Amino acid sequence: MNAPTHFVASTVLTFGFLKIFSFRTSLNRKRLAWCGLLSVLASVGAHLLLDIAPHYAWIYYLDKITSWEQDWMVRESIFSLMVVLPCLYWAAPYRGLLCLVMLAGIYPDIEKVLKLNYYLMADEVLFPVHSHMGSSNDYGWWKPGLIAAELILVGVLMVLAYRWSPRGRAANHSPASPTI
Repeated sequence: MNAPTHFVASTVLTFGFLKIFSFRTSLNRKRLAWCGLLSVLASVGAHLLLDIAPHYAWIYYLDKITSWEQDWMVRESIFSLMVVLPCLYWAAPYRGLLCLVMLAGIYPDIEKVLKLNYYLMADEVLFPVHSHMGSSNDYGWWKPGLIAAELILVGVLMVLAYRWSPRGRAANHSPASPTI
């Protein structure tokens, strides 16, 4: 999957754990630490599971916008900002936690880039299977369909991220609106 998908999946997991750990109680330091640890582990696991699913790294294959050899990183960053910035806005007052979880959630791809492009040594790799495979895993499926499916997934995850975020929960629990 592309980086924006991993970032929003990490956000949904973090907000979900925050919601669970603060259910009918306050979120003290111990509960927040457990929430962070589980969010980090779940985000790395979600990244690896998402990359098993059929997908196409369409951002990687877009036309170059710079003359830099690693131009795809610029494109991934631009598209990722469109997901990360709203998620960080919704995360107040847990932005630090969300940044940590997002970094953990994208770590397998950071490791892959370091392994494939900057020759990270094999004994320094935590996820060797992930770090040796290419970015696309389309299983011969129709590429436009895979792109559409990933964009729909990102959209659904963004809605969930907002609904489960501290800001979204505060907005959804106004006296005038029923809770679901």
